[in-house]
Amino acid sequence: MFESGRADSRVDLALPRLAADRDRLAALDPAALSTEELLDLLDQLETDARRRAAVSCRLIAELDARGSAIETGLPSTAVLLSERLRIGRREAAGRVRLSADLSPRRAMSGEQLEPRFPLVASALADGAISPRHAAIICASVDRLPDRVVADQPDLVAQVEPTLLEQASILDPEQLAVLARRLVACLDPDGVLASDHDQARHRDATLVTLPDGSGRLTAALTSEAAAVWTTLLDTLSRPPKPNRTGAPRGSADMTRWPTPGGGCCAQAICQMPAAPWLLC
Repeated sequence: MFESGRADSRVDLALPRLAADRDRLAALDPAALSTEELLDLLDQLETDARRRAAVSCRLIAELDARGSAIETGLPSTAVLLSERLRIGRREAAGRVRLSADLSPRRAMSGEQLEPRFPLVASALADGAISPRHAAIICASVDRLPDRVVADQPDLVAQVEPTLLEQASILDPEQLAVLARRLVACLDPDGVLASDHDQARHRDATLVTLPDGSGRLTAALTSEAAAVWTTLLDTLSRPPKPNRTGAPRGSADMTRWPTPGGGCCAQAICQMPAAPWLLC
């Protein structure tokens, strides 16, 4: 995406200018500015931050395309960003996803292709929308089931420009509500998702908490959800008391509330990983 020799000289010229402009802004005395001047400056700074986010997307996409994380001994570009920039893993993963959606792509022949979401990429580069707006629009289009895309191509083609137009007047939270309603209109019963859609969106995230415990969230396919439902229903049944009056197997079980009542076994947390549980 960048030519190494020429890019080096451009970076050497651009960064000192950027630092000088930043220093001049930092030297301004806010008390000496009028309310209108303060608001105008904030508008300009926000637009500039959005445009710089678009540049960051291109840089991240280049790192990912080069496999730079593997070169540094790290498992993914998200981990590389997290450690280098000292940001959370979730935020880093979100930046990688957004860069993949908004950066130019290359075909196997080497031909440069436009981004997956060219309108969103252009709006972010112009500073018209924020990275959060862009992420919501991209995720909303991605959530559309394949069947909806195939059966209603004209309507689906309007989703990106419609949400982009609304992003110019709505904040990200309001846009997210509108996006959910729009997706619900195209798939009102929520039953059009195919096995391919479910496999495309399956995910599991384990967050380690400060006390050593963890919080697991997952998006499963229907088959995996059925397996886990059967497993948890079985383990959550109240144990039958033995002859001593103590619950059978109580030494190996820890009780905590579940939606169906009863208790769950510690054994579920000690089970070896099985690929079919997340398939």
